[in-house]
Amino acid sequence: MYNLNLAIYYAKIIVKGKKENDIVKVEPYLHANAILWGMGTALASLPLTLFNPVGWDCWISAEPLGCKETWHLEEGEVTTCERGDNGSICQWAFYLWIVIIFVSLMEYWIYATVRKQEKSTKVH
Repeated sequence: MYNLNLAIYYAKIIVKGKKENDIVKVEPYLHANAILWGMGTALASLPLTLFNPVGWDCWISAEPLGCKETWHLEEGEVTTCERGDNGSICQWAFYLWIVIIFVSLMEYWIYATVRKQEKSTKVH
């Protein structure tokens, strides 16, 4: 989430031409967004038993690794997950891809702005 906040910060500076005084006004909201998103994810994941070992780390996942999650079952099959059933959906769809998509869009916006500025200065 902080990567998204940095992308927003850079977009405000580079694309919108905001000054430091303008950024200071929204900075608390950016920090709150990251903290609340993390806390919300953590609090929602606890009762759903989504925090499980993932190799060297503990993260949102089904356990045991590689178990057959409910969303991926054929008719008549039974899940083999002991904890965090459908954890991969929560992991990818609701968290990672949101951040990846928004950061990519912000970075493209910055890239397009800088490219446009370079083209305009190249003429002179």
